[in-house]
Amino acid sequence: MIQIKAQISTEYLVIAGLVILIAIPLTYIYIKYTTESNYAVVSAKVSSIANEISKLANQAYVYGEGTQLTVDLDFPSGIESITFSGDKDIVFKIFNKQGDVVDIVKQAEVNLFSYGTIPITPGKKRLIAKSLGNKVLVQIPCIETLLQTKCVAQTSYSYLCPSTPGKSYCLIQCQNSAWAYLSSCTNLDCSPGPTTCT
Repeated sequence: MIQIKAQISTEYLVIAGLVILIAIPLTYIYIKYTTESNYAVVSAKVSSIANEISKLANQAYVYGEGTQLTVDLDFPSGIESITFSGDKDIVFKIFNKQGDVVDIVKQAEVNLFSYGTIPITPGKKRLIAKSLGNKVLVQIPCIETLLQTKCVAQTSYSYLCPSTPGKSYCLIQCQNSAWAYLSSCTNLDCSPGPTTCT
């Protein structure tokens, strides 16, 4: 009787060992495949988003100064940042399957810039491309109902504020959901409350 119980226990141990030996490589393969497929999906979505931004900016530029176009995009998780560098480059930094940051770059046919940063949180976002003549502003919409006005240094925002001799600042305001130039200023009071400009 004791010998039969020992034999049954040994058989259970052998079966459990075989299950563990099979489960470990299968788990590894599953994790590896999932990570690779997630990276492939994020990479494809980001490439598509970059193409959409490039297409939108090119259209706004072709239609001429003052043209403003919008697009709704669905951002995936795994994006670290979005920048416009080298004038015409749209650069997405994403995490690859090893957890390293890699670049996905798309080049537009027109110089691009952004006022502030574009949020990288996953989900739907509306982007605006506004032609300023020789450049295209790409940004998320500002909120007109708040009558947002900002005073900015002309050197910092030369793409938005025209250079005016003797004037070091300018006012920009949210108009039609995008930032627009209002006036040049020598003195600005940017304290809370109405902004004064002389």
